[in-house]
Amino acid sequence: MKLPAILITGMLLAIHVAFSQSPQAFKYQAVARDSTGTVLSNTAINLRISIIKGSAYGSAVYTESHNATTNSLGLINLEIGTGSFITGSFSNIDWGADKYFVKVEMDATGGNNYITMGISQLLSVPYALYAEKAGNVKWQVNSPYLYYNGGKVGLGTNTPVTDLHVVNTADHALLRVQGMYKQGGIQLMSGNGYSPFINFSSNEVPGSGGTFFYDGYNKRLVLRTYEHTETSREMVLHESGNLGLGVRLPAFKLDVNGDINFSGNLYKNGQLFKPEEIWTKNDSTVFVSNTFVGIGTVTPKAKLEISDGDIYINNPEKGIILKSPNGQCWRVTIDNEGTFVKTAINCPEVHEEM
Repeated sequence: MKLPAILITGMLLAIHVAFSQSPQAFKYQAVARDSTGTVLSNTAINLRISIIKGSAYGSAVYTESHNATTNSLGLINLEIGTGSFITGSFSNIDWGADKYFVKVEMDATGGNNYITMGISQLLSVPYALYAEKAGNVKWQVNSPYLYYNGGKVGLGTNTPVTDLHVVNTADHALLRVQGMYKQGGIQLMSGNGYSPFINFSSNEVPGSGGTFFYDGYNKRLVLRTYEHTETSREMVLHESGNLGLGVRLPAFKLDVNGDINFSGNLYKNGQLFKPEEIWTKNDSTVFVSNTFVGIGTVTPKAKLEISDGDIYINNPEKGIILKSPNGQCWRVTIDNEGTFVKTAINCPEVHEEM
């Protein structure tokens, strides 16, 4: 049995219409005849239809069956894509990616003893409208990948200025990367030794913002404000684990170039560090109580011991003040011949300039 060519052509011409509709399907018409060519009028038949990829002898990407009854002229009308599912997926067929063929099998008794009626290619001309539409799409498929190499992509804008430009006229513009069961993240990569970076800026405040980038040459992460290059405006995390503020290459766990102001307590090895427990400041006076002070020695034997050094007084009128047992204070100085000179003075009081 053969299907007249005019009917096959009619089947193909219907394809471009169905692709713009839901569900996806295309119409098929044929006249059923027996082996002698006699029309099978008002007869229940069974058809098995397959979509074959690549060539007439390729693999079927979709197969379905139809129970149909011919009319008085032996005509049957079907919609391929809406039959009883057997294998494959009709909606996942990429019609523009390869050649496709329709294979028709029939059991004239309505059973499952199918005989092949013919295999016909779905030519590009009958579904030119669909092919034209697909040709205007710049996205390409390289299964399982979807890619676009034709230029810049805009979401919310038809004039993108970067490879991916997202504009949202609502309150917020967000980009979400979510891993449902494992990590989700953004990976930045640059070539030819360039540093990957993130730039922060406001289109309403000129000169605002900053840059976060990786300096591969010095192996450091850098947060820089206001797009300046001054080291004083940088916060650096070096690969050694050292953190620098205003320091290009920090040499300590915390390396700061500038003043430090903090509120709260300072701890050393987990213990509260209180230097004021040794030295006390009172107005313009700094003093230490009940403690021996050593300069050049860690084991002072008096209230003040100076080791391996001199005491230098460069004002001839100043000297060392000593208090005698009777309560009189004496200033000991030296004359031009190196002789000690003692002068009785009033004992100093707190903050008195001597």
